Amino acid sequence: MSSEDDADDLLPDLLISNAKSLSNILAGELSPNDDKTDNQIDRVMEANGEPEASNDEYSLGVIAKKAYCEEKGDIVIRMVDASFTYSYEYQGSAAKVVHTNLTNKCYLTLTQALHMGMGGNPFGPAGTGKTETVKALGALLGRQVVVFNCDEALDVESIARIFIGLARSGAWGCFDEFNRLDLSTLSSVAVLIKGIQGAVNSMKKQTIIQETEVQVNPNTAIFITLNPANKGYLGRSKLPDNLKQLFRPILMAAPDTIAIAEVILLAEGFTTAKQLAEKTVMLYCLAKNLMSKQRHYDWGLRSLKGVLLKAGSLLRTLSSPDSKKESETVKEAVKMSNMSKLTVKDAQNFEILMDDFFPTVGLEFSMNSVNFAKVLKNLNYKEMDSQISRVSHFLEQLLQRNGVIIVGPPASGKSSLWKIVAEAFKNVSVHVINPKAVTRDELLGYVDDISRQWYDGIFTKTVREALLEDPGVMRWIVFDGCIDPEWIESFNSILDDNRILTLPSGDRLTFDSNLKLIFETDDLSLASPATITRLGVVLTSEDDLVWQKLVEQFLEDQKFTSTLCETIHTVIHNIICKHKMKLGHAVPFVLKVIKHLGHSKSERHVLESLISALPTSLYKDSGFIKEIFTEFGENLPPGVPANELLYNSDLDRMTYADADFLFDEDDGHFTTSQTSSCVEYIKKFLTHGEKILFLQGPSSSGKSFIVSIACSQLGFEKPVFVTGAKFLDHRIIIRKIKEICNAHTRIGQKVLRPAKGKAVLVIQDLERSYADKWKTSPLEEFLYQFHSYGGFYDVDLEWVSLENVTFVCSITEAILNQRLMEGAVSLTIRSPGLEEERKVIYLAFQKLGEKLIPASAIQQFANLTTKLYEKVRTMKGDGLICHPYLEDIIDFVKALFSLYPTDKDHLLVSWSVLADEFYSRFFQNDYAETFKTLKYEAIEKVIGGSMELQKLKDFHIVPAI
Repeated sequence: MSSEDDADDLLPDLLISNAKSLSNILAGELSPNDDKTDNQIDRVMEANGEPEASNDEYSLGVIAKKAYCEEKGDIVIRMVDASFTYSYEYQGSAAKVVHTNLTNKCYLTLTQALHMGMGGNPFGPAGTGKTETVKALGALLGRQVVVFNCDEALDVESIARIFIGLARSGAWGCFDEFNRLDLSTLSSVAVLIKGIQGAVNSMKKQTIIQETEVQVNPNTAIFITLNPANKGYLGRSKLPDNLKQLFRPILMAAPDTIAIAEVILLAEGFTTAKQLAEKTVMLYCLAKNLMSKQRHYDWGLRSLKGVLLKAGSLLRTLSSPDSKKESETVKEAVKMSNMSKLTVKDAQNFEILMDDFFPTVGLEFSMNSVNFAKVLKNLNYKEMDSQISRVSHFLEQLLQRNGVIIVGPPASGKSSLWKIVAEAFKNVSVHVINPKAVTRDELLGYVDDISRQWYDGIFTKTVREALLEDPGVMRWIVFDGCIDPEWIESFNSILDDNRILTLPSGDRLTFDSNLKLIFETDDLSLASPATITRLGVVLTSEDDLVWQKLVEQFLEDQKFTSTLCETIHTVIHNIICKHKMKLGHAVPFVLKVIKHLGHSKSERHVLESLISALPTSLYKDSGFIKEIFTEFGENLPPGVPANELLYNSDLDRMTYADADFLFDEDDGHFTTSQTSSCVEYIKKFLTHGEKILFLQGPSSSGKSFIVSIACSQLGFEKPVFVTGAKFLDHRIIIRKIKEICNAHTRIGQKVLRPAKGKAVLVIQDLERSYADKWKTSPLEEFLYQFHSYGGFYDVDLEWVSLENVTFVCSITEAILNQRLMEGAVSLTIRSPGLEEERKVIYLAFQKLGEKLIPASAIQQFANLTTKLYEKVRTMKGDGLICHPYLEDIIDFVKALFSLYPTDKDHLLVSWSVLADEFYSRFFQNDYAETFKTLKYEAIEKVIGGSMELQKLKDFHIVPAI
């Protein structure tokens, strides 16, 4: 064998030896800038192992080669038949992309696209290196690459301005997630791109962009990256044909994760990088297949990269690492990076998987040095191991990622996580925004269609202010609200390695390492993988908060007897154990019970408070409420439903709901002991400064009337009523607030409060308010923001605190925002029972007709009205549009006596004709005769022969309603 052959054989070994020696010497100081060495080793070994291929021009041609060209007097980069002059743009010392076969294929496709005068279009799932590969190719050619994050706010005019800048500077524009633009914009943009590409191809120095003549640098190029327009990526469009033909596509679907992992581990200082990379990738593959399918799980390349970088930082804390310690280090990094997002069952299975791949050698790693137990004590929080563990997970994710999302059911401690960490570090600047409580333009800003002037939104204004603060101080922007792709994907370029917010105005705001985004929500069904893969995920669950500890802490602060405390604990335990399906989540129910019990004065009052906190499904269950009465040692009167007994504060005993009835003949409202009890509760919560109060009950159950009585008795101004129609949004509510409040300034902050005492704003039928295409109600989000943080963002983007104002929301069914519903106080108001309705109708006839007709006729016609009302109420069928309510019948009685009947026959004729007119709105036209049959049957049964029915049918009058 010749000496040349010996040298060829030794070359690969020599390169590998040098790389490993560097890893041993630097122990992690070797950055990913040197990752090309590993790729070059593979290339040399590939050529060395295939003698025929070493002379194959194509095999070597697919490698990008730099050489000095004497003819051009410059450096030229060649790849196959494409050649490019180096541009000498300053690249800095940024980390380089790991080169794999997929990277080379993408390079080949993109360079061939440029050679043919086209653009490049890497496409594929999130986290496969599309944008990074374009940036890496630009760095290879010495080009400046400017990344733009696309969303619906980018219109043709904004994109044209960007194109003008790219054409004049000769930079590359990489438009990330390009198919998030709407179809009309995509079609129009295709014309602009074609003009720029045409000028570059024909070597023209100028082109026309939106009626503006622009100088074109021949190095200008445009690239687009995109995710599939399906497979969970919401808000994406398919590219129009006139745009497709301008770009050469390359599928980036299956990156060589083992090769990438090996290079990163080598760069981080691991000597057994190849074995550890294989184990880690295999562990991730098994986890993806064996763990449950959750929306927030990410077992892709971005997650893997975070694990490996964390492993490198842990390795550098060891004094004398060896292969066993390296394995333990990777295992600990995998655990730190993934346990926060796993469900309880998946966490157990994942632990087993890790033990199978990585043996334990007893190394101790501390997640952080913060004493969270002391912080919890300072905040008066109950210490729980599960909660401390979640806080540690949150802090770990915050240190690893640019953004962290906390997801979990209502009242599972999401807000507490970041508040505890903020308290632990003390010097943390926190800005909280509910993204769905305002419009998209108010949140992110907008370009005026006429002047083309940019106006900041709440978020962009907050970012600019945060960037002016001390960069050494931790600054968090917390988004507490519903997630949808329309707004959160505008942050994708912030959450990835770019750390840049790109605006339609062309501004680029660069985030430093201490400026973080935190998201808090209870649902990720609308979040796409493009967002989830960029975020650290912390999953909270109901199990993290033990409801028994909440009850114990509450009872410790009360002056109840030990027997009563034991009874309360037993009853709550029985309710949760027997009816968890109806309750939903236990912790929100317990918190609601605690609010209701907070001001109870006696054992019977506790009983009433406990029942009033029950959800509607349980409140209607008389048998279940009877069990609670029995637990408290209360005896029920025979034949009285348990859910119709109410607490009488004067007598300190439970009384039947029908014990006292009052009817107001002026406004037609009726009052029962239930009304009085609800009024007392509302007064209690209004007095103690409750921000949001829900009154849930069927239509015409007197909810608004109850609020009016409570305000009157407290001496408040009359409540302001707003109907929750579809056009109602937060801006109308803000105008109403400003009408009843005066502005004040306190420590540089704007405050609104009523001129006199407290104000109550009643939103009727909140569930009917406008909901956007993502099934989110901005008005509900506005109320949630006020309930959680005590204010709102005004039209000038300033935070306004709102004091001494309570929103009372009357609803007939559950609203969309369960976090608001679970967190606020709610009272269930039942509709009157059958006997109550009969008595109310009789009282209405008695009060309104006692001066017009004799008492015997009053009783008779009250029975007749009740009989017909009950028949219609029990009807079912297509002919019935809707059922009448008791309030409708009161209106009917008032209209009847507005005709001033003078005798029984006159009253009967008026009643008959008015009934036809009144009930016609509840029946379809085809069923008018069906109703009349019911009416005449009722008259014949109740009235008898006072007047022949046939004659009655011939009468017709027009009532003066």
